[in-house]
Amino acid sequence: MVVVALALALVACRKSERHPPAPPTQPPSVSPSPTPQTAIPIQLPKAATGAAMTTAVSVSLAADGQLFLNGQALSLEALRERFVALAQSDPDVQLVISADRAARHGAVVEVIDAAKASGIRRFALATAPQ
Repeated sequence: MVVVALALALVACRKSERHPPAPPTQPPSVSPSPTPQTAIPIQLPKAATGAAMTTAVSVSLAADGQLFLNGQALSLEALRERFVALAQSDPDVQLVISADRAARHGAVVEVIDAAKASGIRRFALATAPQ
């Protein structure tokens, strides 16, 4: 019985050596506009592998489907137009999409599709640290 317990402890120890815990990360910071995460009530899903990043543009998707670009409410069509203008003015524009965990998956896909169609190639989904 003791031998089995020691063997299990040794296996657990070896697994932790192969897969050390990920270092803590910071939530994304957004500039130059006011941080939409504080202005718009969004509950981000948690992810252990998230990475901190700084970006120029933030899109927030509330649980009810309302869209915000840098804190300004707008429709999906208006968001598409703004994405085109952003991609033309800066080909390296970075986009962080902060979608409430209760938001429709399809709405998130629509935002990603609009970004890609406009020429925005650098984007990430924001998560809260676990």
